[in-house]
Amino acid sequence: MDTKLQQISGSMSSIIGIETSPLLAESNTDDAKRVRDEAKSTLQQRYPTLVDMATINILKVFGAMREARLEIAELCISISFPLVILQCRSLKNLVASLSAFDDHGKVPEMTWHSRNLSMLGNLENGFSYSWRYEWTVVFERWRNEVKDYQWLSDKIGDLKSNVAHIRSIYLSVKEAFVQIDRMAGTSLVDLLSDIQVAFDMFELNLSECAAKADELRVEQERPKHLSPFVNSSSAQSWSSGSNIPSGGIIQRTSFGRDGNTPTVHVENGSTKPKERRLTKLRQRFSINPDARENHWTSLFGLTKSPVVLILAAAMPPTIYSTILCGSPDSLPALDSNFYSTLSQFISSLAGLYVIVKPLFNKNKKDEIKTSFPKMFYTMLTLSLLTSLTSAVTYAWSPAASIPLAYVSGLTLNIATLLIIQDSGNQIKETNRYNEDLPEFDIPPRTTLQFINNTDNPAWQTEKKAVLPSRQTAQMKDLRQRDKEASSPDSNEASLGMIVNILRRIEGKIDDSKPHDSNPTEHRSIATALRPFNPRSPANSSEVLGVPSFLRHETIDSPAAPNDPNPAISFSAHQVLFWPAIQSALPESVKLMCQMQGGTYSTRLEASRPKLPHAASVDTSSDWLSKLSIATLKQLSDVYFTTFNLANPILDQKTYFQRTLGVAIDGNFGVCIESCIVLVVMALGSMGQEALQEAGFAGTPASSPYVGQDGEMPGLDFFNEARKRFGFLMCEQDLQACQFYLLSGLFYAEALRPIDWWAMLSKASACSAYFWNNLSRDRDEWMLDMQSRLFWITSMFEAVLSQELNLPSSNSLHLEEHIALPKFISAQDIASFGSFRYPGDDPFFHYHFLSQLAHRLILTRARNSLFHFNPTSDYPPEPVEDELIRQLEQWRERLPPMLQFDPKSPLTQAESPSDALVTAWLHARYFVARYHIGRPLLHRALERPSSLTEGHLRKCRDAISAVLAWASVIQVTDTMRSCNPLKFFVCSQIFGQICVIYALSVSPYPYIRDIVSDVNKKWTTFALGYLEAGAFYSPAIEQDFKIAKILCEDIGKI
Repeated sequence: MDTKLQQISGSMSSIIGIETSPLLAESNTDDAKRVRDEAKSTLQQRYPTLVDMATINILKVFGAMREARLEIAELCISISFPLVILQCRSLKNLVASLSAFDDHGKVPEMTWHSRNLSMLGNLENGFSYSWRYEWTVVFERWRNEVKDYQWLSDKIGDLKSNVAHIRSIYLSVKEAFVQIDRMAGTSLVDLLSDIQVAFDMFELNLSECAAKADELRVEQERPKHLSPFVNSSSAQSWSSGSNIPSGGIIQRTSFGRDGNTPTVHVENGSTKPKERRLTKLRQRFSINPDARENHWTSLFGLTKSPVVLILAAAMPPTIYSTILCGSPDSLPALDSNFYSTLSQFISSLAGLYVIVKPLFNKNKKDEIKTSFPKMFYTMLTLSLLTSLTSAVTYAWSPAASIPLAYVSGLTLNIATLLIIQDSGNQIKETNRYNEDLPEFDIPPRTTLQFINNTDNPAWQTEKKAVLPSRQTAQMKDLRQRDKEASSPDSNEASLGMIVNILRRIEGKIDDSKPHDSNPTEHRSIATALRPFNPRSPANSSEVLGVPSFLRHETIDSPAAPNDPNPAISFSAHQVLFWPAIQSALPESVKLMCQMQGGTYSTRLEASRPKLPHAASVDTSSDWLSKLSIATLKQLSDVYFTTFNLANPILDQKTYFQRTLGVAIDGNFGVCIESCIVLVVMALGSMGQEALQEAGFAGTPASSPYVGQDGEMPGLDFFNEARKRFGFLMCEQDLQACQFYLLSGLFYAEALRPIDWWAMLSKASACSAYFWNNLSRDRDEWMLDMQSRLFWITSMFEAVLSQELNLPSSNSLHLEEHIALPKFISAQDIASFGSFRYPGDDPFFHYHFLSQLAHRLILTRARNSLFHFNPTSDYPPEPVEDELIRQLEQWRERLPPMLQFDPKSPLTQAESPSDALVTAWLHARYFVARYHIGRPLLHRALERPSSLTEGHLRKCRDAISAVLAWASVIQVTDTMRSCNPLKFFVCSQIFGQICVIYALSVSPYPYIRDIVSDVNKKWTTFALGYLEAGAFYSPAIEQDFKIAKILCEDIGKI
């Protein structure tokens, strides 16, 4: 036993990890011996089976038994009284959600994680003294630092309301626990003691804060009765609860809202009169000091105008008459020609007046708009000055007045031509469209009470009459131009053809049209049908090629409550918060939504623990030196046959002939090559597991490191790469960008989207650094590789920013300047072995460019369709039709090796490329059809009475696309460990479940009929996919909980 005590002391030191307390040191005093002997004797008598065990191990068992006791109790209650556990979950979530109430101050964080403790353990330990203390600090800050009465009053009112709501749930749980204690002799009610203390704490502090609010109200209302000035006080805003300005807190937030950034009202300080005058002058003359006139191509195109040609023809006579003109006999020469010149000058003032007068008109609708303001005002000024100088100069030099008069007429005509060419025609055409646009009211005979008659000839006639003849002709002309542009034979598809198609899509159309203050007045179908041409697949901050009426809000974030034109968010998670879906949700799901807030997915992902280090990896990294060349090559080959196919981050030839050799020669030291190789090894380990999942892999690569059971594949390699890259974090070159993108893929596979976004932001910075600092010695291969990395970053960044409302990088403005990659072969470099390069197959190059084109169409749909006004029409139907046509055109123009029939999509993967490349093209096609139909599904839920039979048919098509997409996703899921888009697939599935649920419980039979094809097989797949991701992602875990409840009702349809 003495030896065991020494072992106890040593093990205790190792467990604590710090200097051992003196009380834990071994003692041989008489009193210590006596206590030890008495304890040994008692243990021998009462618990003889424990004598041979180390006492510290006995204590460990007792420590684990407490949590085990609560877990067993929870399981028993769940079996006998499941409603009690459900109510406990609601109570836990509600109390925990109070921590997110004080949005900008220091909020209490929960000290437990849902995976570590049972539900009863959460109730007992989650709201301890430390949690209550942090709330006390928040209340103290409110009492001592807040200066705004209204802000504090709103905070107190909201918190009181929520605490009262939670208290009722607490009392019901307490009552149930008391009765169970009486039946079973347990002490469950004691588990609620901390929550009861928390309620008492809230009540005490809220009453004190209310008293403080009353004092502030009296102080703020006193100046209203004493000061002769109205609204003389200036309020200030605040950005953090820890830094309260003297003006006080005026930002208002409330508990249980959609998670939007609260509106902050700031009264700006006064500006200098001179600056205000300059600003008003610039606004009146429509001069943007930051705009660059880089449209010289369009300006030079004016030389083709007949007006300019006529003016040019007048130049030779002007020169000849100047030569013939002689000197006057006497000065000043006040003859008839002088008065004729003076008359022409006065007449020219009339023309100048007509042009100049609208410049000073207060009505902005009458302002003159031109893409060349500097040129325009220069011409006006020259015309006035030369005309005046010509009249005055004639009296002393008639020969000089002739060319001056010519210049005056020339400049005045050029100024007028600029208006006619750029602004006059545009305003005139817009007004003509608005005059011809009819009201899109559904005729009485075509309302839903007659909607079953699909062949109604009257409806067909009126539907044709809705579109004016000019707009119909414009649609035909648009399609004819597209047909002429795609005249090459589809069987002769090549890389050049795809690039030409992409560049034609990227053409700049309707870029310079100004915004209108009333967008609903200009939603003409003719404007909507102009070709949509975003410049890139990314979510550009400037919406290009989209009519001006669609450019009035940031579509990522939900619109403000007072926004007359709220946006339909493109994020799949935000579908849950559509008003019609919220009203249809079960009460339990509504409660979860209120507690979690509208941005719960981003918040949960941002607050999760960091990626762990592998526990058993030797910190000296000696195990890396034991890796064989065969293992390195095998894992590298796996990476290039999996991840690099769809996302060609690395050049295979350069990697094998240079990067891998440098890493091996340096024994995996601190260099960028070692970091890249180690991340490739990590992704190769994941790819190997994916190949085994699909049955495509043989013998796995051997490694001297054996990870723990359940450990993420490749985590050991990735952690070694992270340790080395810490010394290289300031690198900005090509390989650093590649490392960030590769690391992003690893985080994506680990279902860590926020970490992935962090890596993409760094990769974007590297890419922007390169393109903003181009030097002449950059070779063609380097430019092409940087182009690859830029567009990969851009595509992934678009997906992340749109789904999780994350900020995009500042490099998006480079999209219009960076060419598409051509996949140039690497230059000759020192060889490291002989390898084959299957990644150089044009098949994968075409696939990558097809991804870019598809992303363009999705961005176009997002910018064009995701817009909603509850009092007016949705985006015009021809916009949806045009986008569907362009999507079909994208599918039909794929190279022959990538083409597919949407009626018979891929159902089985016969090779890794089928699951990783071919299947994703099919999936992208169907998900695009669903996205284009989502606004119409929104309309079906929000305004069902406005639907026609055509609308219902399109809604059913959108749901059919969902079902087809699900079948293709199952093919990609055969290699689940090699799918960087898993998180977004889960998000789409969750959004689809929400839409289908709301449609299935609609009170209208024709709305429920939209989802009649949804069956148990689809819901089983959807829940299974979410459940598989729930273990790795807290956001998906929350989605799964909600989806499981909703699918119970979907299964009844």
